[in-house]
Amino acid sequence: MKEKVFIDTNIFVYAYTNTDIDKKAAAKSILKNSGELKNIFISIQVIKEFCATMKRLNIDTAIIKGCVEEITNSYTVLPTDIKTIFKSIENLNKFKLSWYDTLLITTALNYKCKIFYSEDMNNGMILDNKMTIKNPFKLDN
Repeated sequence: MKEKVFIDTNIFVYAYTNTDIDKKAAAKSILKNSGELKNIFISIQVIKEFCATMKRLNIDTAIIKGCVEEITNSYTVLPTDIKTIFKSIENLNKFKLSWYDTLLITTALNYKCKIFYSEDMNNGMILDNKMTIKNPFKLDN
């Protein structure tokens, strides 16, 4: 059984757009090769951010809906409950990340993810001695 993996919004945006062909290929590779689909996690926040970003990129809403259907049918979508929000508040000073990044990180930690793929955080950063941030677009991964 492979380790649990959390995928950040930017990975999906690159996978579903042509904004950067090299990043698109890397993002698709991460989504394809991160282990069994049941071990790949996202949160409802990722879906919300994905929709907002795709709309900002002027992607047609029917295409956005199709992407969301494919993503939510393929990966485990984690909820954001009040317990996670309170734990994220506690983690703000500890992780020194933005509120939304802390909320994603806390969600991933709650579900015992070992790897967190994101372009937006420090590559190689280890959180709570339990989870490692990996930037799939860096060559040293």
